[in-house]
Amino acid sequence: MSAATLPADTQFGAAKSLHVCAYALLCALTAWQRFLTPRWRPLLLLALSGHAVLTEVVQLYVPLRHGCWEDVALDHIGLYLGVVVAWRWWRE
Repeated sequence: MSAATLPADTQFGAAKSLHVCAYALLCALTAWQRFLTPRWRPLLLLALSGHAVLTEVVQLYVPLRHGCWEDVALDHIGLYLGVVVAWRWWRE
């Protein structure tokens, strides 16, 4: 699908940037939820971390897909950036 919309030399960078941005956004959004107290927010962060790992492990068993530990690392960089961006709201 991406081959039809992106030049070949930009596909890799776009895909990896998407990993970082998606997890950063998800992590930052956990700071704005109001149904749990701030002390439970690390549990949401742990769930996102587990999702990052599990997604790549499941891809090992899906035809035409492959799991990549580098993607897990990029997802966790995104989680870190999400916490940094939303730190003010994480403490409230």
